[in-house]
Amino acid sequence: MRAAIYLRLSREDGEKESESIRSQRVLLEKEVRCRKWTLAGEFVDDGVSGLTFQRPGFSALCQAVEEGKVDVVLVKDLSRLGRDYTATGYYLDHYFPRRGIRFLSLGEGIDTGVQTSANDFAPFQSVINDLYARDISRKVRAALAARRETGRFMGSCAPYGYRKGENGRLLPVPTEAAVIRGMAVWFFWGKGSGEIAQELNRQHLPAPGGKPGGWSECAVRRLMKSETLTGTCLQGKTQRLSYKEPRRIAGKPVRTEGAHAAILPGWFYRALQRRQRGGRSRRLCAGQIWCRDCGGPMGIQGKWLICIRCGGKCPLPAAEDFARTLLGVEKAGEMALRLQRSFLAARTERILFSAEPGSHGNFYAKPVKDWEREKLCAILRRKDFAKGLWYGQEVLCRAQGKEDRGLPELGGL
Repeated sequence: MRAAIYLRLSREDGEKESESIRSQRVLLEKEVRCRKWTLAGEFVDDGVSGLTFQRPGFSALCQAVEEGKVDVVLVKDLSRLGRDYTATGYYLDHYFPRRGIRFLSLGEGIDTGVQTSANDFAPFQSVINDLYARDISRKVRAALAARRETGRFMGSCAPYGYRKGENGRLLPVPTEAAVIRGMAVWFFWGKGSGEIAQELNRQHLPAPGGKPGGWSECAVRRLMKSETLTGTCLQGKTQRLSYKEPRRIAGKPVRTEGAHAAILPGWFYRALQRRQRGGRSRRLCAGQIWCRDCGGPMGIQGKWLICIRCGGKCPLPAAEDFARTLLGVEKAGEMALRLQRSFLAARTERILFSAEPGSHGNFYAKPVKDWEREKLCAILRRKDFAKGLWYGQEVLCRAQGKEDRGLPELGGL
């Protein structure tokens, strides 16, 4: 008879072929010789889970069965065939018998070519193998959850700007961190995501994944929204439906602050998010002042505050009252003049104030802290795209204190 042996192991044992695979081969080849059968083929899946039957080696075995090249299939034990009891039962009770294939499992003494009590026990053994996989899955999930709680990065690839260090901690890559800082300052100055992507490609800077010229508007926008840049590790947003079903569903996110060194300080990251909410609009207060009636964004047109969503409007308050409300200061005379006469101050006002419900007239805005405002204004005053991307990195690093930089070196300067 023509016999095929099937070998499988769930995890790889280093770079070379695993010891378990070799021991399975020796045992099965000895059984074939003792029965004086002809070895028609060897099919191996090394490092493939038994919960799925979409395996290269097993698919090749089924192809040989369909072509009539095999009469007998041998495995070391039933768990080598698979750990999903429903699929294992299908192959034992339907697939192999319908094609006249004799199946042997040496560990349990199962032989479909003869009537033995071990054959009756096969369904129960399949369930036990399945429960083993379920228990392993539960333990692995618990271990991964514990590691997430401590801020260890569990992804297969580190995000752009970082590399995986010991114990799963993210470590900044100085050159990539410098690119991110330059991008962030340019974005804060008003440069669009598409324009930044074109500049990065023009300089042949590698995109996430290491591909030169791979920067896109979407990649820049996604990177500027990443909270990982502030040293916060957010994981577990999705999870597998079950240990058998690979489809992913919404999970329970785990957020760990200070899990690794920050590339962008928190106060500047928050300003970037306020800048993104304003979109590409160049209107004064875009994305910063919101309608109390419908919650839509409001802009200044002439002497009116107008809601872009519902069209509602209210008179623009006097400059001094307007500045006092936005800036949260009692003596706003000087600041009001800056708001009226200085484009820089107007752009500063537009970018710096986040939206939260208030009670002043028909609009509301929340002022930022004084020290944040001073640092952001300092960055705005040094606006100069002509000096290049690395100048933006320099501007941000000079605006930060040593405690904010996250990296002792500036990288790229």
